[in-house]
Amino acid sequence: MLPGLPIELTTPTASDESDEAFLERIADAIVRRRMSAPAILLLESVKPLNFVGNQLMVFMDPIIKLFADIPDYARLTRMLENRDTIERLLQAIERRDDNA
Repeated sequence: MLPGLPIELTTPTASDESDEAFLERIADAIVRRRMSAPAILLLESVKPLNFVGNQLMVFMDPIIKLFADIPDYARLTRMLENRDTIERLLQAIERRDDNA
């Protein structure tokens, strides 16, 4: 914790098993809906903007909570702080798509 700041600044940690299971669940939903190709195209194109997307999600959090209760929104926001999350999601989609 930095002196004078009421919050603790943390760095993204290595993913744990629950985060991997969460990414697999997202990948499974994408493949089940047969949206693998559009999802891969979109994720590859926005990969350089990963952190900007994370900050947009943090900014939009209060507004999103007014209209919808998305249980894993905070978790996804936290995961997107780590720059390799989109790459791991892409790999999970490709694995699921190969097995489908």
